[in-house]
Amino acid sequence: MRWATPGGLRSLVRDLLVGVPVRLGRAAETLPDGTVVLAMPDPQAARLVDVPDAVDCLPTITVTVEYPAREWLLPDAAFVHDHPDVEFVADDGARRGDGAPVLVAHSTPELARRHLDDPSAAIGPVTVALRELLGVPDPVRTHVHRWSFAKPDGRHPAHSGSTLAPDGRRIGLAGDQWCPDGSPRVESAWRSGTDAALALLAGAAVRGPASA
Repeated sequence: MRWATPGGLRSLVRDLLVGVPVRLGRAAETLPDGTVVLAMPDPQAARLVDVPDAVDCLPTITVTVEYPAREWLLPDAAFVHDHPDVEFVADDGARRGDGAPVLVAHSTPELARRHLDDPSAAIGPVTVALRELLGVPDPVRTHVHRWSFAKPDGRHPAHSGSTLAPDGRRIGLAGDQWCPDGSPRVESAWRSGTDAALALLAGAAVRGPASA
């Protein structure tokens, strides 16, 4: 079973943030007052607090490719095994429900590492790979996005975690790297954040799975 968000991943929280002040485009260098949950990859959280047994992350470059028409046989999405440049392909028109002739491809970590400083250089290898794999023509439009911390290269033995800020406050940690009973994925991140919130609301230290 595959889960999709027709309105994009941000739609999962957009409605929850109605009326909540949000500041964007500002680097966080210190923690705000009060209870804080760092729902992010460990290398980013480690810039603010000490993350116990921090998990490293693998990079990915995502290339969105638009074609003149839908001319492929793809069951919504597929993992690509043993390919040097592409490891996952998704039918974005199917995800959004509008049937647009758009594919989204995730590069292998190896390709991403070679082009982290210039992500656009990965467009060529990825579009060539899609042509070889799916028989698609030349694209009419492409877009590239670099994910330096795309997926965890390991996992924690709990669904959420906690650490101490310099002033002694307990800080909740969450993300798809907190997944003791499965591989890192969107569902793992959702479970982690939910368990961290339940533990905080219950007034407990965020040390593992919280009971609802």
